[in-house]
Amino acid sequence: MLMLLPIMAYIIGGSTRLTEGAMDPIKLTFLRGLAERIAEDANELKSKLEKEPNKVDLLGYRVEAIIDDHNTLIDTISCSSEFLNLHPLLSRISCDYLSGAFLPSQKAFQAVSDLERVARGCHALMDTLEVLLKPRAPPDTLAKLDLLRRELEKLEDKLEPGIIDDVSEAISEMEHGHNLAASLIASRVICYIFENIPGKSFEEKVNELAKREIIEKEREDEQRRFVWASKKARDILSHKAGLLPKSDEALQLVSSAVSFARYLAALSMQQK
Repeated sequence: MLMLLPIMAYIIGGSTRLTEGAMDPIKLTFLRGLAERIAEDANELKSKLEKEPNKVDLLGYRVEAIIDDHNTLIDTISCSSEFLNLHPLLSRISCDYLSGAFLPSQKAFQAVSDLERVARGCHALMDTLEVLLKPRAPPDTLAKLDLLRRELEKLEDKLEPGIIDDVSEAISEMEHGHNLAASLIASRVICYIFENIPGKSFEEKVNELAKREIIEKEREDEQRRFVWASKKARDILSHKAGLLPKSDEALQLVSSAVSFARYLAALSMQQK
């Protein structure tokens, strides 16, 4: 526990100046690292005690050290107003039974149970911190992505799961502000579906969709978006230097991936 004290003092102390209500990402990273280390130690010792419960008295000092670190982590979260929302994820644990007049098997059983609680709580904290550390897209973008996700859900029973999973992942990456990742995944979907639309050229494929009334002939804007998305997706997947999509381009590609999924679903229905 003594090794944790300087780090805990930093976390409780001064922070980088942030906007009101925001959490210091450096502190969040520290907390996540501590929780990960404590969870690893707890799982390792739990495994040893499960195999050799008779060594509980010999390993009792390590159980106490891990639980002390766990409780110190809780105290750190409790002492900082930044992290009050994280406090319910963990609960204090007492290991007084280790020095009590209990049978080794009883001590080992309780120690294994407590170490499992420590690891489980730390992993819950790590998952929450991971979400908090991820950048988020602006509210207006999130609203548009929510609409796209709802539209995608309507296609789940009409397309193979791989396409749905890829488009859903592209939306998720966009939600977290990962423009390049979202664009790459969306472009892969677009190029795959593009190849499955009858026709050789961009114009032939658009005309085919219009002829089948999948794209309205009067919707020249949608036809232009089809051509733009097809070309942009091909460029993105070429990995040319300098092709880093901006947020608006990434959003258009993700939106186009949903549209292309709808085109493929309609084609599949007509071909049955």
